[in-house]
Amino acid sequence: MDHKILKKRFLNDKDFRPFINSIVFANYKNISPGEELTFNYPLTALIGKNGTNKSSILHALNGCPDGYSPGEYWFSTDVDPHNEKGGRSEFFYRYMHHSTGNEAEVIKFRTIRDYDPDYWEPTKPKISIGMRPFIKIKDGEEIPEDKEKTRWKVMKKNVLYLDFRAEINAFDKAFYKNINSNESRIYNKDRIRRGSKPLKKAISENLESKIYYTKERIYNNYKFSSKEVDIVNEILESNFEDIQYIEHDFYHSNSFSVYLKKKTHETEYSEAWAGSGESSVVRLVYALEKVDNGSLILLDEPETSLHVSAQENLKEYILNKIAKNYHQVVLSTHSPYLVEELPEQAIKNLYINEIDGKVHIDNSSVSGAAAFYLGRKRKAHQKNAIYVEDRLSKAIVEKALKKIDKAITDQISVEIYNGGESHLLKLAIYEATKSISSSYFLFDGDVKPQEAIPDPSEIPESQNDQLEETIGRIFKQKKLVFPKNSNEPTHEYCRNFLNYSRKHINYLPFDTPEAFIVKSLPDKFPDIGSNPNYKELLNNYAAIEIDQQAADSNVTFAIQQTLLKAIEDNNNSELDKIREFIIQFHEHFSN
Repeated sequence: MDHKILKKRFLNDKDFRPFINSIVFANYKNISPGEELTFNYPLTALIGKNGTNKSSILHALNGCPDGYSPGEYWFSTDVDPHNEKGGRSEFFYRYMHHSTGNEAEVIKFRTIRDYDPDYWEPTKPKISIGMRPFIKIKDGEEIPEDKEKTRWKVMKKNVLYLDFRAEINAFDKAFYKNINSNESRIYNKDRIRRGSKPLKKAISENLESKIYYTKERIYNNYKFSSKEVDIVNEILESNFEDIQYIEHDFYHSNSFSVYLKKKTHETEYSEAWAGSGESSVVRLVYALEKVDNGSLILLDEPETSLHVSAQENLKEYILNKIAKNYHQVVLSTHSPYLVEELPEQAIKNLYINEIDGKVHIDNSSVSGAAAFYLGRKRKAHQKNAIYVEDRLSKAIVEKALKKIDKAITDQISVEIYNGGESHLLKLAIYEATKSISSSYFLFDGDVKPQEAIPDPSEIPESQNDQLEETIGRIFKQKKLVFPKNSNEPTHEYCRNFLNYSRKHINYLPFDTPEAFIVKSLPDKFPDIGSNPNYKELLNNYAAIEIDQQAADSNVTFAIQQTLLKAIEDNNNSELDKIREFIIQFHEHFSN
């Protein structure tokens, strides 16, 4: 799927209109007042830890179009009354009217009616919550197609809402209902056995109606087309030949059954033997294949009970349906596989702010960061490596990392490559020969070149013989060993390395890590002299600390770590500079 083309179509193709451009939560659940959720891609993934109001946001979106209400799913009880200390519950949303092209703003708020204590209705725009002023239509003036006299018209759009934690098939709903004793389990089994006889007849004869115990029990009986069967097979990577979907009440559970037949071994079974993932995919495919074009589709945790590959296949199916049928889809998920490779603007991270305890919204999150927020932390071998010369440099870089978003640092490891700058440079030369390298090199500042690394595209071919000498001069090495390959001349390796080094090599903003510590703690090192040996100063300091003539390297390093902790992190220009390097490095590998 070409995400750029799909985004452009979503924003410009009239067949997608009307769609929700954004929704602003003025006072809604635990969402921080004024938080705005934006939509500029037709598939939006809501991610975040439990308790960040993902489902509540879907309920609000469900209540945006005309004829729908958040009260269908969010209603007050004596146990859980509406807490409206901050005023009435309300939000407003923006949408592009399908014919006029104007952006309308519609507010919906909760009120109480005699017949519904959780009634939501639109009203006049409210400037105090951030809405634009509305020019009232005067008496006798023609009312535009997209307006009422005192407000914008509510958006008209079909909504499909599926909560996959609640989409329980008929067998599970009947068998596990009210099981509090062995007798009730036996009763449920007998009821299912009785109901299975007319259900089997309804399936085999494709009945559209069946009176059972004086009541109509079939609400919908649908046999999948070969195309729809193929879709299910692609998602589940299975080999079904026939699929039947039937909504019924034969089990007195008022739900749906699926009947599956595989091509091999003549295997046939219902949802009683099927995995819950199979049932949910059949339910989803049925719903998405039947829903009106241009619908607002809300999916609450569609990955429930699905294998990883099925989750990835499901995402592709949803994207294809969007592209073909002009849907706007918003889903909540705890799956990193459903957000993988989606555009940044499609991934919305919800988090609870530690200061106010409210839910806040980050409207853009790269899929790698999203995976972190979803709890999938990277193994060491999956991370992008920053190589440094020694363990003190590593400790300083890791100190800088602590002030960077954990979603970024989760993708980075800091590694020591012993042997000094010459060995580190050899590793960089080797990494430059790879087609893809996720390594970054931070040398000590005392070996930083006096001249900028040249752009190889600006070096004329006539200077090919001088490239090795140029690189040796820049990196202060008498002899550099480049890999030899009979099919590629040395000057090509040199050009490739120059290009690589411009993106993958940088220098710490101080001569040595020892110099950084000593200069950052003038109270502890008041008399360092005009030309100090910083390493010796730290060694002497360590010896004094342990009251011995000398300290071994491990003791010295332990004391260096203690000194490092004492260095103020805020407004430290050198640590800030390291953070800039790291963020640039991360952005390079995220693009």
